[in-house]
Amino acid sequence: MKKAISIILLLYVVTTVFTACENSLTNDTSAQFHNAADAVGVLQSNITSKIAECESLLTSTKTEDVLDADVLKKLQTEIDAAKTLEIAIPAIAAESDTVKAQTAELEAKKAEMQSQLDALSHAANAIDDSKQALADKLEAEKQAKLDEAITLKGYHTATSEDSRGYKINATIKMTSWLKGSDYETLNRAWKKAGGSVDFPHLTEFRGGMNYKFDMNSAIFAIGTCEFTNVTGNGFDITAGNEHTPSISIIPGVMHEFMRDNTKEMRFTNGSSYYPKSFKMKTFFSGVYYDSGWKYHTGSSSVSAVKASMTTNRWGPVVFFIAYNDIFTPATPDGNPELDELLFACKVFESAFAGNFITKEFKIEKTW
Repeated sequence: MKKAISIILLLYVVTTVFTACENSLTNDTSAQFHNAADAVGVLQSNITSKIAECESLLTSTKTEDVLDADVLKKLQTEIDAAKTLEIAIPAIAAESDTVKAQTAELEAKKAEMQSQLDALSHAANAIDDSKQALADKLEAEKQAKLDEAITLKGYHTATSEDSRGYKINATIKMTSWLKGSDYETLNRAWKKAGGSVDFPHLTEFRGGMNYKFDMNSAIFAIGTCEFTNVTGNGFDITAGNEHTPSISIIPGVMHEFMRDNTKEMRFTNGSSYYPKSFKMKTFFSGVYYDSGWKYHTGSSSVSAVKASMTTNRWGPVVFFIAYNDIFTPATPDGNPELDELLFACKVFESAFAGNFITKEFKIEKTW
């Protein structure tokens, strides 16, 4: 009797333990299924939101907004792929083995969906990267163009010879035209050319006559001038043998009114060396000496630099030339006459035999 009871108790314990283990296994399997199903549901919601976000990005982005248009095609491909994902969460089965199989399928689907979500994010980020790359490229091109604009270029030279045989060479370099409304660039160009003080903010121009001056409508070109005694043979310029050469900038020269005599360019037709259309434009210049600023105005020409040479080399000094009222309601893009306007530099001194002119040159626009 006791033996039978013992056997029954043993069977009960074994059955109880087995049932508990089976229930535990079933509960674990069920939990894994529900966790995977929940994760798939979250991913499904995230992908739906991401598709809408990517479609909006695609609609608002033009081909010219990006550096590489292929990133737009790539995002469309990933959107289409995300839309065709088959997403279905089955009802949990009763059998444990079937639940395990369902869970494995959900885990695989979860991995596929996460991969697609990552692909959408990557494709969208590629568009942002391409936009930034385009912006960086355009900014680099802008800065390169700006650097070119503010760089002194062209060696405009004239060698003068006075009645005693002294020869002085003038070398003038100029930047492109710069807008007066962009003071930062003006000041940068001025300093790059060698200016030791900040470029002036001009509201009035005192040079012979007083003029109201509007920086926003004006244009400027920065230049440098240097004089060198090239006489040679020991004929130096000294404090006791001082020379005072000057340069004036002549706006609107016309090639047909200038001639080449193999040494220099000279006037050949009095005051008719500038085009009639620009004749009445007031021309401005400014130069900074150790003693301070000197400003000048003119129409047919404007004095730019006056030197006091007590050695064989003087300068370079930095100067500017300017036109007011270039940007007006009538000419919002700038006076079109600038496109054909040519300049020359006149070198002279009272002791020289005549006015010596550089070859004509054009100052390019930067807008």
